[in-house]
Amino acid sequence: MKYRSDIDGLRAIAVLPVVLFHAGFSGIKGGFIGVDVFFVISGYLITTIIYEEARDGRFSFLDFYERRLRRIIPALFALIAFVILGSLFFLLPSELRLLPAQVIGAIFFVVNIVLWLQSGYFSPLAEEKPLLHTWSLGVEEQFYIFAPIILILVLRLAPQFLKFVLFFLTAVSFAFCAILTQSYPESSFYLLPTRAWELSAGSLIAVGIPSRPGSRLACEILTTLGIGLILAGVVLIDSDMAFPGTVAAVPVLGAVMVILCGEGTRAGAILGWRPIRWIGLISYSLYLWHWPLIVFARDGGWLNGLASQSAVVVISILMAWLSWRFIELPFRDKIRVPRRSIMAGSAIGMAAVTVLAIGIHKTDGWPERFSDDIARFGAAIDDVSPERERCHPKSGIAPPSEACTLGDGIPFTAVWGDSHGVELSYALSELIPVRQITYSGCPPVIGFKREKRPLCDEHNEEVIKFLIDPASNIRTVILTLRFDTALKKPGFQSRFAETVERLAENGLYVIVVAQLPTPGVSVPAYLARGGEQVFPFSAFEPIHSPMMTYLKKLDGAVIFDPAPIICPGADCHLVLDGAPTLFDANHPSMSVSRTIAATLVDRFFSAP
Repeated sequence: MKYRSDIDGLRAIAVLPVVLFHAGFSGIKGGFIGVDVFFVISGYLITTIIYEEARDGRFSFLDFYERRLRRIIPALFALIAFVILGSLFFLLPSELRLLPAQVIGAIFFVVNIVLWLQSGYFSPLAEEKPLLHTWSLGVEEQFYIFAPIILILVLRLAPQFLKFVLFFLTAVSFAFCAILTQSYPESSFYLLPTRAWELSAGSLIAVGIPSRPGSRLACEILTTLGIGLILAGVVLIDSDMAFPGTVAAVPVLGAVMVILCGEGTRAGAILGWRPIRWIGLISYSLYLWHWPLIVFARDGGWLNGLASQSAVVVISILMAWLSWRFIELPFRDKIRVPRRSIMAGSAIGMAAVTVLAIGIHKTDGWPERFSDDIARFGAAIDDVSPERERCHPKSGIAPPSEACTLGDGIPFTAVWGDSHGVELSYALSELIPVRQITYSGCPPVIGFKREKRPLCDEHNEEVIKFLIDPASNIRTVILTLRFDTALKKPGFQSRFAETVERLAENGLYVIVVAQLPTPGVSVPAYLARGGEQVFPFSAFEPIHSPMMTYLKKLDGAVIFDPAPIICPGADCHLVLDGAPTLFDANHPSMSVSRTIAATLVDRFFSAP
């Protein structure tokens, strides 16, 4: 197919925001949408190759998959070898345990499924997964498996329906994505069925849907608008939005406009400018190398300011160039590396990496690398409620009447909240019977819509109906949530006050638990890597002061502030009775939750 420099420039626009976003640069909160641009480019290029070769009678499945292996595998293997070596030095046992599955998933093209099973992209552990970013390779590789089969079948059996079939599959995948994002955002984020429409959007361009406008002015406008849409998405889209969903249509549409009209335009010429095009040429290796370097730099305590952020970006670009020059280019050369060599090398590499991953798995995170204290602190990431998986839905909603009943006896107390209520529920249940009604990312507020949790409002309406129903037997409601983020949301404060009043008006005793102070880092990892066991309360004061000022004004509720439990003076303790107080960056650990629960029961309940 004909080379287009503007598409290499588009690759640069796709990869740079991803790198800057991951490095922590401000103002790039939507940098992750660069992956969506990559999907459109891949769909366009792959479909164009298959379509043109099939039309000319030159298509071969063996040749096609050989080219994919040459393009993907050598650089990926080099990256995986680096990640394995670096992980042995930098990852804690709890983090290293997750790596073998990711490694095997990466080499067998199912890493997106592995990461989906290991939880969400924006989960607390995400930043400690050096192969997290390879989820998109899994999606693309699965597309490469199915796309040629579908295209060749349609071209041979009913070529007149090719455009209809591609349009239909794109529409179905988009609808599936829009619907599933509302109730199962992690599934929608990681899996091919909900991402295929982004790749097939590129496929549609390859087969002439839509056709390129005949007017050069129209193409100039569309190309410029497409670049603008992508850049606007980089600045305006953020991880709090329901993504991919319909929001992903912004970068996808922008990429479609550029691919459709960019060739021969002034905007396209800018994209083809040599420095921009050079970044595009090394974009695959840059995407591979940047994230593990960022993870290891953060783990080493080196990523702590603009200078270090800039340095890791420069090093990523250098490693990408080395990978492109000495790995990518040589292995694409069929004379230097014949088919038999690339096939045999890939098979041997897969086998070797699999054996190595199994070996790491058998070490159970190799805790012997660290002292007992480091291993103990690192293990605190698992200091969670034994009922967390069973009783706390991360996706979808269940009727509150089916919520978990914990403890012995009929529960007259309910904990209603987001994920911050999970450990508290179990800790309370060791003292009194409790009904746990928690939903991840969904604060207990009626009439408050969360874009990333579209079902949250419906869930909360059902919960409050259940709680005020005398048949529920609930007399006391404990409200708990992450206030530092919620208080910033428009409409939260008035809606939360209305929720409290409605509960109180229906005769319920309402206790609001304020947020536990946090240093803003993953506490187990921070402590395990030698961090101080105390931090100044003044660091949390900008959150604590407005939170308590707001809570004290609420009518119909009593306020419980757990801060004095870990902050008896000017300093807050990250270790209480030998155990970390948080199991990540903001969730109270099971250990400290027991102390909070005992204080709550002693203060507000006359009898256990």
